[in-house]
Amino acid sequence: MYKIAIIGNKEIISLFNLFSFNCHYVDDAQQAREKLLSFKKDEEHAVVFITENYAEKMLDVIEEFSHQVLPSVIILPTNVESSGINNERLKNLAIKAVGADVMSEK
Repeated sequence: MYKIAIIGNKEIISLFNLFSFNCHYVDDAQQAREKLLSFKKDEEHAVVFITENYAEKMLDVIEEFSHQVLPSVIILPTNVESSGINNERLKNLAIKAVGADVMSEK
């Protein structure tokens, strides 16, 4: 059975322990980057969530994960103001899949 991991600061992700997520607490973007890269060849985890405040500083690493099946990296919005990287990432994925910007507001 596959596992689910989450990377972020303790204040935001500690609740996920209740749901048996493997919580990985980090203090800065560099630690988050190193932790995410440690999942690169991991065959135990199907999904790795990373909080948006760290994800926006490592989109290059997250993009590397999009070229492999597992684990899938999902950006988790936080309770602070969103930077919109989730929406932009989904828009780009939709354009790749469909060939047109189907998420446009026009």
